[in-house]
Amino acid sequence: LTPWQLYRPEWGACSGVVVGATCAGVSTLLDTLGHTAAHTGLVRVWTADPLGGAGLPAAGVYADCRAPDETEILRVLVAADRAAARMRINAACGRSVHPITPEAPMILIVADEFDAVLADRRAVELATRVARVGRKAGVGFAVGLRELSATAFGGSEVLRSTLTAGNVVVLRMSTRGARVSLPTLTVDPVGLPPHPGFGAVAGRDEVFRGWHPGDGDVSEPTRDNPVEPAVVAVLGEDYAGRAGLSEFRPIPAGRQE
Repeated sequence: LTPWQLYRPEWGACSGVVVGATCAGVSTLLDTLGHTAAHTGLVRVWTADPLGGAGLPAAGVYADCRAPDETEILRVLVAADRAAARMRINAACGRSVHPITPEAPMILIVADEFDAVLADRRAVELATRVARVGRKAGVGFAVGLRELSATAFGGSEVLRSTLTAGNVVVLRMSTRGARVSLPTLTVDPVGLPPHPGFGAVAGRDEVFRGWHPGDGDVSEPTRDNPVEPAVVAVLGEDYAGRAGLSEFRPIPAGRQE
């Protein structure tokens, strides 16, 4: 199984990157991470999939919110930015990190083809801001990429350095660029077996193989943990219904961002 830390009490929500060549298993691993996180009872999973949902096929079961196009992806990022306002609550309570509980869950944004997610400049700005302050507010990312250059992060070095400071999983690569970008990666990703799912975690010496769930293994998590009304208002009534929230108040026109 893949070592992936979702949360640390002294740090907050842990973000991370899964990088690998085409057909190395990046999308499947992200799907599995999202499904597993949703079943903890402490995490709400939102997905951003610019492939129209094809990249994260199991998300329809485990994710509260699915963003399959540019418009919906921006909506998810705006909502995540609203959730980062938990920092004000932290300050009022005299704490620096949001403690995740079933009543105030972590939000994990699982994004496949992250470079395509960041095609819009507004998306880059929002993702960078959320990544920078989101961990202390209980908001994290798990993103998939083919390489780790700043270009793949929308040209934002801040976003790249922030996300790669957490979990970094490297699957099979066609070039050694990932090893050059990650001094803590001791396994040569080019030399991994030519089968989907084999990978290594930066900072660890061992090789793992990700679990590939079958159709019968993807079950719907219990949804009894709400998120803040201001966040729900951005995502809309469909989200409120799927998340099992009884109260929905639409956000006034012109205040989406």
